Amino acid sequence: MDYIAKYWSQIAVIVGVLGYILKTIFDYKLKHRELRNKYFYELKAKKIIELYSRIVEIQMLVDRKKGGEEFERNVFKERIALDQFYWESKFYFSKKTQDIFQQYGECLSFFESKDLMNENPEIEDLFNALSEALIKEFKNEIL
Repeated sequence: MDYIAKYWSQIAVIVGVLGYILKTIFDYKLKHRELRNKYFYELKAKKIIELYSRIVEIQMLVDRKKGGEEFERNVFKERIALDQFYWESKFYFSKKTQDIFQQYGECLSFFESKDLMNENPEIEDLFNALSEALIKEFKNEIL
């Protein structure tokens, strides 16, 4: 106790310096994590916006469907492009969004064949419902 009373000013300086060093290290790690999360969020938002624009293009194509091979080819081409972009950005999405997207892709594949569309007339309603659910999930992913 006599030692503390004799050297209290030096001990206070050492404790202050150690506290400042720890605070600086903590601030650096916090700032580093914040920047990393901000970068990840920006990438995720960019991927979601791109997927959303592709889904809108597909929805417009389906809404204006003109029977025939050209429609089926266009749907196939758009689905393949959407799948490729999705698989490149799957890392950013939750399990629920991935499941809905999987169902969306399966439903979209029905539009690639006129026979499948004729056999399943309710597929367009299901497709519209899945589109809305997927867009809702994208909004939840951004927020």
